[in-house]
Amino acid sequence: MSETFEPQTEAKRLHPSSPLFIFIEAVKKLIVPLVGSYFLGGSHYSGEWIFYAIAILASVGTIIQYWFYHYWLEEDRIVVKSGILFKSLRQVPYERIQNVNIEKNPLHKLFKVATLQIESASGSKPEAIIRVINGQQVAEIQNAIKHAGGQLNTTASTSNENEPAKDIVNPQEGKPLLHMSVGDVTRYGCIHWQALVPLAAIFGLAMQSEKLQHQFANFLLGLVMQVKNLTLIESKVINYMIFALMAMVAVWLVSMLMAHLKFHGFKLEEHNKKLHAEMGLLTRITANIPIKRIQLLRIRSSVLHRLVNRHSISMETAGGVTAQTGIVMRWIAPMIEPKHVSPLVQTIEPNIDLSQLKWQALSDKAWWRLFKKLSALIIPIIAILSVTLSKTFGLALLAFPIWLAYAKAWAKNAQFAHNQHLIAYRSGVFFHTISVVKINKIQTIHLVESPFDRRNHHGQLWVDTAGSHIALHHISIPYLEKPELIQLHQKLNQQVSDTRFVW
Repeated sequence: MSETFEPQTEAKRLHPSSPLFIFIEAVKKLIVPLVGSYFLGGSHYSGEWIFYAIAILASVGTIIQYWFYHYWLEEDRIVVKSGILFKSLRQVPYERIQNVNIEKNPLHKLFKVATLQIESASGSKPEAIIRVINGQQVAEIQNAIKHAGGQLNTTASTSNENEPAKDIVNPQEGKPLLHMSVGDVTRYGCIHWQALVPLAAIFGLAMQSEKLQHQFANFLLGLVMQVKNLTLIESKVINYMIFALMAMVAVWLVSMLMAHLKFHGFKLEEHNKKLHAEMGLLTRITANIPIKRIQLLRIRSSVLHRLVNRHSISMETAGGVTAQTGIVMRWIAPMIEPKHVSPLVQTIEPNIDLSQLKWQALSDKAWWRLFKKLSALIIPIIAILSVTLSKTFGLALLAFPIWLAYAKAWAKNAQFAHNQHLIAYRSGVFFHTISVVKINKIQTIHLVESPFDRRNHHGQLWVDTAGSHIALHHISIPYLEKPELIQLHQKLNQQVSDTRFVW
């Protein structure tokens, strides 16, 4: 990279191969509705050709955008001009740029280009996605940000594929904080059945075709006959059992393949107070996140995690960029041994020592209140099924010891911890999850009291951060005794008031 930076007044274009990449992105967005239209529309649906025409026009329009996309580097900002009928001029000061993420798939490597995502600390999408430019242009943008004081560390993939893969936590500069082995990537695929939804959708669409239905039925019947000849078993449900087994194996294998495509060679490093991650088999992703932007840490261990003696560590960050709008980095450690969790977290955030946290239990009545909630939900469902379908559903009431045991186990595992640096909350029976938030990341603190809380002298404490995902596990501590709740709320308010908020 050049040691000096000269501002550019002349607008620069994308690489000549850019229309091909833009077209591929357009096709990726349209492939699902196109396939759905083909299978669901039927042979007599003439309106589908209107849809195809719109899709073609949209694709052509997207490609034409290449001729109207320009950017140039000024002394203190990058300027991006785009649009055909509706012109857009975006100016991004270098000091606002937090990340420059790089994507390289096999097609990128063939043309010796890359896609850049420029991201700031706010907004629901990247400030700019430059698709695509050559290596020299990448270096020029990185050089401009560096000399503007951004101290951004973004490099293309240079990892050695033949280097021994180890699960390492090492705080020394220049060595990876974590390097996932092939075995850990495979474990991730086994635990996270990511292929379940896409395979189910593909199968559902495929079964809309009568020809495919007959082919699948004949294939399944052939397997059933072979099993009968080998085992001499006559059963009406054997075909369902074979289908279920085939489906599980298919989901398992495809999930492992997807895991290797995404996390192959996953390496986490720290440079200049930024986390730098590289991952991917065919498409190599280089992603960065300033440590100060981490809002929440989440440590998760499901039953399957514990079976293979692994945990997962993810994070929430400031800014609203999602996987649908750009490259997003949310993993600190997709798979890691439990003994390495606390050292890795403390290496990234020195004030967070998970091994020294003093966990406190919820109210003694927590299990009883949860049991009553479960009963209020389950009993009416059983009653409706018994009346509408069969009285035998009433036998499900005999399983009440199961949800009683679940309520007690949940209340036992649900605990919180609080000190001068952080607040943490953990819960779960089958899926153990710990959420940790530093005091200087807290934006709002809520006290929530339902009528049932007031009756039991309880309350709930919520802690919100920038970019918080309510649907995921977060700091939401229920069933706290009223005096303890008020005391905790006062302490947190005082700490937040006395602490400088860090975005």
